[in-house]
Amino acid sequence: MSGNDRQAMEQERLARQGKRKREPSPVPASNLELFNPLEGQDDAWQLGEPVDDFVRRLPPYTTSISTCPWIWAANPYRNPRDKSPSPRVQDFTSRGTELLQQSLQTRRDIQKEGAKGPRGMVTKQLLQESKALQERISDLAKDTHVLSGKAICVYTKDFLDADDVLRVLHELETMGLINVGRTIYYKPDAYTYLDLRRETAAEYGLQASLYNSRTLLAANKVSKPSSFPQKKQLTLKK
Repeated sequence: MSGNDRQAMEQERLARQGKRKREPSPVPASNLELFNPLEGQDDAWQLGEPVDDFVRRLPPYTTSISTCPWIWAANPYRNPRDKSPSPRVQDFTSRGTELLQQSLQTRRDIQKEGAKGPRGMVTKQLLQESKALQERISDLAKDTHVLSGKAICVYTKDFLDADDVLRVLHELETMGLINVGRTIYYKPDAYTYLDLRRETAAEYGLQASLYNSRTLLAANKVSKPSSFPQKKQLTLKK
């Protein structure tokens, strides 16, 4: 089936869905610009493919990791005004690895020079270096357009946009996908490319995740999303 055929099927499905709900569609189905960046990939949902067929084709519980490590579904509603440049992953990874090595050496120097001094001063300097490293990684990610990130593998476009991360978190909460008393974590792809995980992030004084549901939701109770701190000022830890 061609991409055009799948697009026509998806538009027809959306039109039928709109009739069933008897709600006016904000944009006529005929004017929707549907786009699937994963078109043709066997491990991804395709335009016009019913959800039931997709799940039968790639059942999450029984599909072997050797068949496909991940099962993907991309948002088909492309914003025609979105001219975001493509991420330069190789550039980010190369320069980011250098940042990690430089920071690691700085941490060693701090510990060496402060070995005979007050322990509290060393701790303070290490914390300052950790915050500075996080800022440098964020700046590099912005420069190379490596800005996507996920909560339980639900992707958002820009991990620096804390308001958008909170919006998605609220949607997950509304859908009943967040268990009471259980925290979920948000990790930028930038950290994944630098192999910053729980076992390695602590070496740099970082957390493997940038946000967590417990802290985000708690902060939102005392501050509405519209009055959230600016993107780079919001630093949340586990």
